Amino acid sequence: QEFRMYSLLALLGTLAMYLLVSRRYLWLSIVNALLLYTHYSSIFLILAQTVYVILYARRDLKLFTIHYLLLTIYYIPWLPQFARQLGSGLNIDNYLPGWRQVLSISPVKAFPVIFFKLVAGRISFISKYLYGLYITFVFAVTFTALAVTRIKKHLLFIWVFVPIFSLLFTSLVLPQNQPFRVIFVLPGLIILFASACFRYPKLFLTLILYIFLVGDIAYFTRPRLQREQWRQAIGFLSGQPGITLVKFSDKFAPFYWYSPDYRVIPAVSVYPARKAAVTDSLSAQSLPSQIFLLQYLTELTDPDLLVDSVIKELGYRQTRIYNFEGVGFIYQYKRI
Repeated sequence: QEFRMYSLLALLGTLAMYLLVSRRYLWLSIVNALLLYTHYSSIFLILAQTVYVILYARRDLKLFTIHYLLLTIYYIPWLPQFARQLGSGLNIDNYLPGWRQVLSISPVKAFPVIFFKLVAGRISFISKYLYGLYITFVFAVTFTALAVTRIKKHLLFIWVFVPIFSLLFTSLVLPQNQPFRVIFVLPGLIILFASACFRYPKLFLTLILYIFLVGDIAYFTRPRLQREQWRQAIGFLSGQPGITLVKFSDKFAPFYWYSPDYRVIPAVSVYPARKAAVTDSLSAQSLPSQIFLLQYLTELTDPDLLVDSVIKELGYRQTRIYNFEGVGFIYQYKRI
């Protein structure tokens, strides 16, 4: 969780756009390769660079083509892995029904959601009416700022909008349209805001600082808006007697990161869960008197709560429920 790649993605994206404007295409090929190795969504930023060169820097088409050739050479070692992961993404509905809805939202909703969250952050209000008013306010400030900016307008608009629309179009096939996938457009958006502040400093500085302040207060005062508490959850489980069951075919990646030796029993081998398979899996285990069951991904892998049912049939009773933000509920069971 602490090792996510999105901060690096934003840094490399900013550096890549600087190298594009500076016409340093050899270095651009290296940075773009690093971008692709960091996250596949960076292909949308490379597409934005291509659009910019074709429309506004045609004299550099030859150099940019050479940049593409070098980029391809750099990326060849990863192509087999990319092909496997692309196949998994295209077939995700077959082996994990419902996961597409978790990974993405409707493209119609995605555009305003992406823009709002890039500007205001991952925040929400209890009152839907208040939330709606705030969203309207944020959009009014954002698009007014875009309208009055004067600095490198063509470059910045391509930097911001081409990746977002490319992501939305691709999400029709691949379920990937959350805002953080295009975090590399955020520096371009910030430069657009800065340009608006130069033209009307008092107005836009006040409005933008207000948006940032509201976002910071909402984020730092609400744990549910922050990172998933995998470290805390695994630290808690590691300090308890007994073992942990997960509704998946393997223990989740954070377990390998935070506590690789901690024993976790996968209770679901096929999705969605089948009672016979769950019964066979758990009956074959030597279960202690106390077990913990993670409800993470339950709606996808065990919508009928078959694992919970089998645990009770094996003579266990639920005694307590723990909640970790982003991880969900952890049920404690003890043998009767």
